[in-house]
Order: sequence, then C-alpha cells, then structure tokens
Amino acid sequence: MRSTLVAGAASIVAALACAAPASADSIAYLKDHNVWLTNPDGSGQYQVTTDGYAGLPYRSPSQADDGTIAVSRANSIFLLRQNGSVIREIDPPGLTNTYSHLVDGSPDQVAISPDGGRIAYMFISFEGGGSDQTRTTTGFVDAAGNRLVGNLYNGYPSWVTNTRLLTSGGYGHHVNLHDQGQGLEDNWLNDNQGDLSDPEVNRQGTRIALVRTVSNRPSIVAYDTVGDVLTGRPAATATARCIFEGVPALSGPSWAPDGMALVWTEPDGLWTMDQAGTCVGQPRLLIAGATEPDWGPAPVNPGPREVPPVPIERRVDPPVPVERRVEPLPVRTVRPTVAAPGTRAQLAKRGVRTSYACSAACTVSVTVVADRATGRALKLRGARVLARGTRRLKAAGNASVIVRPARKLGGRFAKLRRRATLTVRITVTVAGAKAQTFIQRVVV
Repeated sequence: MRSTLVAGAASIVAALACAAPASADSIAYLKDHNVWLTNPDGSGQYQVTTDGYAGLPYRSPSQADDGTIAVSRANSIFLLRQNGSVIREIDPPGLTNTYSHLVDGSPDQVAISPDGGRIAYMFISFEGGGSDQTRTTTGFVDAAGNRLVGNLYNGYPSWVTNTRLLTSGGYGHHVNLHDQGQGLEDNWLNDNQGDLSDPEVNRQGTRIALVRTVSNRPSIVAYDTVGDVLTGRPAATATARCIFEGVPALSGPSWAPDGMALVWTEPDGLWTMDQAGTCVGQPRLLIAGATEPDWGPAPVNPGPREVPPVPIERRVDPPVPVERRVEPLPVRTVRPTVAAPGTRAQLAKRGVRTSYACSAACTVSVTVVADRATGRALKLRGARVLARGTRRLKAAGNASVIVRPARKLGGRFAKLRRRATLTVRITVTVAGAKAQTFIQRVVV
C-alpha cells in the first residue's frame, strides 16, 4: 500500500538523519521495449521507436530541451528526433573502473545535457570481494560522439546544468557534484541510515529528489536544498518535504520544468504528483506499464515520420567486375535477456533462464549472486554465488542457458521469508572479439 508522508525538520548535516505542469512539457519513457512521449497529463501518447523488442530493447531515454532524445540500445547510444528518425548512432568509448579494468558494452544509464551538447553514460561491471562487487563508472561524449574528459567512479548521472551533473555511489559517495572536465566528483550528501541513489535536481536548483533505501525498503524523497546547487557549493543540509513509500521498486524520479511536479516509476507504471515540491495533493497513476521517465520542456510535436524514398527505375549499364577485398563484418552480440519464475520456490526449482544471440560461435557464462541480506541468511560467504553455469554456441544463432542453485542450497533459498535481490552477471565471449559483460537484477 502506498503512503505519502510530509517530513518536517529532517535535515542532512554531513549525513542525512533521517502549480500544475505546463502543457508545453513532455515526458519521454519506455513501454513495450520502445521509446514513447506523452503530455504531462497522460494525453497525446506517441510511440517514438517501433523496432524494440525483448531481445533488443531501448533503455534509459533522456531528453534535451529541444526534444532530442538520447537512448541506449545494444552497445550504442542513439540520438533520435521525436518522430523516431536517427540523428546519430554513437559507440561510447570503454571506461576504467576502480580496479583499473576496462569496462565496455551496453550503457546502463544515459543522460543528455539540457543544451544537447554533452551525453553522460554509465557502465556496470561486477568484480572484487567483500559485500558489494558492483562497480559503476561514468564517461562523457559530445553530440558528435567525440570522447570528452572524464572517467568517474560513480554512476547514475543526472545533469544539473549544461556542465554540472550529479552522480551516486556507495557509502560516503551517495550524492556527488561534478563539473565536467574539472576532475573527480565532490561529495555533497550522505545518509548514515541507508543508501541514497538516482538523484535529480530541479532546474531552479531549489529541490532534489532521490531514492532512499533503508533495510531494502526504497522510498522516493523530495528535499529542499540549501545553498547554490547550480554553480556554487551547496550545504550538506536538506529538508525533506515529501516522501513516497509503501511499495517496492520505486525508481527514476524526474522533475518537471516548473520545479514542483515530479514523475517516477513504480511496479505498475509511471506515477506523478503536481505539487511534490510542497507535498500538496495526492500522487496518481499516469501511464500503466511504463518505466524510466524523463521530463523535459519540449512539447510533443514529432511531425511526420520519415519515409525512405521510392527508388526510380532506370536503365543501368552492367558494372565492370572489380576484384576487391571484402572486410569481415564486426562481431556483435545482442544484449542477453533474463527470465526468472515469479516465486522464490519456482526459481529455486526451475532456475534462471538467460536467452542470448551471437553472430558467431560464442561462450556464455552466467553467475547468479544473492544480495547481502540473502547471502547472510543462506550463510554464503565471499562472492555469495547462488548458481552458475556455462554454455557454448558452436555457430551463429540463438540459445539459452539455465542455472539453478544446488539442491540443498535451493531448498534453503525457497524457504526464505524476506524479499531477495539477485544479480545476474552474464559474460559473452566471441572468438576474435573482447568479452562483454552484462548485469541484470531479479527481485523475488
């Protein structure tokens, strides 16, 4: 059951202690693996892309002020017009993580600056010991695809201005400020009781919304900021104004251009509240089945879709045969998809199925790792590996690999009473190409 709370004097001091939207705005979001646009009231829904599907979905759409959309798909970032036409496809350069290892593949998060001149993107890798083996890293390209200075070691980038952005990381690095090209992040806000992530500042610089997770229970909190967030050094103090909690898997808060309305993702779709900045009114379901919203000032105005020109029939003299060398096509791997049964008992019995496609012979290794609380309950140590498996594809094609926990371990897992988060790490190795690593999460 959802609840909306108004917090009074809750503040952050080094650590956190505890008008209707304009009709010209638009919200970009995902539905049925494609990019969509809608007016703030849910009317005028328009499907931007039409070729997304479960095996090759679009991910993490982000809008510039002029309506240009940046979105991740496979190993690329696509710049799109509202009618779905491709402005440019960008293959973002690989980045190094905190282990100085190169990370490449499919961008997990994409954020385009308000003026459309810069694009931040995030890779996730999975390695190391201890309780948290997830490593995020953030880099930058310009709108032409040229690499810009910056290799940050936190993730989930969100632009504050055209040159300043937020990132989030683990303890001691929950919310950070970064001025593009000016070195590493400067820590801003932390919470000693839980984790802060997925932050976004409104364009007035007066409020920040983020996901606060305590004991595996997420909530979205809207705070009033103190100090100059846009160009200066804000105080490590914020007053909580509105808290949304009571349902699992809250994510992706995004402010309206007016700095008051907010939209976010819940398990059943997009939710919004017109006066989230002051917590007046009640949230409402905006679009069922939608995820990953990004609110921008451009109206929904896609214009006609571009139609390929019809070829004109003409007489063509037969070409003179020319001997030429044909370069081999680059090997590409479609991002794998993960399917898990709906209940913990079913998952323990049937396992996690990973479907994948390779354009050449490849090897796929799958590792399923339990979250910290589940690992402790199962008395797992080290990497908290619940299951792992490998399968080889001898030629190009589609296949799947199913991994199950050991029978004794699976029995204990099925009897757990708490909600469990599983991290599925998929490594695809193709002869003649570097290995690609994909991370997906399953909540059961």
